[in-house]
Amino acid sequence: MSWGFDSLSIRQSKKEILMVQKYIKDNKVAVIISPCYGGGWYSWNQGITDILFDCQLVQCILENDEKNFLSILKEKYPSIFNTGFEELSIEWVELDKSFHIHEYDGYETIMYKEDYEWIKA
Repeated sequence: MSWGFDSLSIRQSKKEILMVQKYIKDNKVAVIISPCYGGGWYSWNQGITDILFDCQLVQCILENDEKNFLSILKEKYPSIFNTGFEELSIEWVELDKSFHIHEYDGYETIMYKEDYEWIKA
């Protein structure tokens, strides 16, 4: 079993580029989603990619540490819509695999390109 952190460049605005560390275990990246109806974690936060991968938030979810999670969230992402700690889940995605967050009424799922039937005109 191997785990570690990797960095991902994210463009937050036209002027600012941040580095977000990803939580990686066994060649898979931890991705935070909200698989519950109500408010979507990623989809209801204007697609802020940082919150999908933030290694500190992932660690809190894995350790069921809501208090620290809320503290980190308040410090790093003060304007984020918090769907509720208990409604968040970690999905493990293969390293470097492209995916899409599909949302319906706040319920988020991870979809991969091979999950879709592509129609060519």
